[in-house]
Amino acid sequence: DGVTSGDGPRDITGIEDFTGLKKLDVNLYYGISTKKIDLFNLLELKELNFNIGGGYPLLNSLIFPNSSVLEDVYIKGYSNSDDLNTLISSIDLSNSSGLKNYNVYGFSGIKDYDFSSNINLESITINGLPNLDNLDISKNTSLVNIEMSGGLAKTNNVKSIDFSNNSSLDRIYITYSGLENIDISMLGDIDIVVLEGNDDLRCIKLNQSQYDNVINKGERWRKPTNAYWT
Repeated sequence: DGVTSGDGPRDITGIEDFTGLKKLDVNLYYGISTKKIDLFNLLELKELNFNIGGGYPLLNSLIFPNSSVLEDVYIKGYSNSDDLNTLISSIDLSNSSGLKNYNVYGFSGIKDYDFSSNINLESITINGLPNLDNLDISKNTSLVNIEMSGGLAKTNNVKSIDFSNNSSLDRIYITYSGLENIDISMLGDIDIVVLEGNDDLRCIKLNQSQYDNVINKGERWRKPTNAYWT
């Protein structure tokens, strides 16, 4: 259920033929040369884990299984660069209704993330996204953790995020975005709120209980110096 290599970029074309896979681990230090990864027919796949050192520079198509079985997706790399892939501008998650954990890093060409079909999501981590314009989590009522960053000291174009249907949220990490204002007053006693690096952020709206408790949160609640809890 895995591909591991320490020598040179690898072409992993053909993975789509292993239709009985339940878990797929691809761990390649020097990256992949594959242009298209099509997992559409891997209907039994429950966990997908790509850890690619040199990134995915030639990848222009990533297709997820047409199945509600897939729960966990982890795609990252060893590199400190945000540009593990620049060719993919969107990832279609509409067929993966069973997703619970989505952790993807370094696809800097992505402009839009729509999680409206993934109502079971509990955790979203999407970092290295300097070109992101829109993030839709309006249907993710089970979401507990969200982490989103433009990248390494880069900002993206996400100016607002609607949290009104995310009453289960307990951890918010949003850094280096274009956020101007944020309203978390409809949420409860959130454990962690980290909003550093959002230079355009001015107002963080809280409810009275949250506001009264800010001082007790210490380093678990952090904001830019030019922003205000209100």
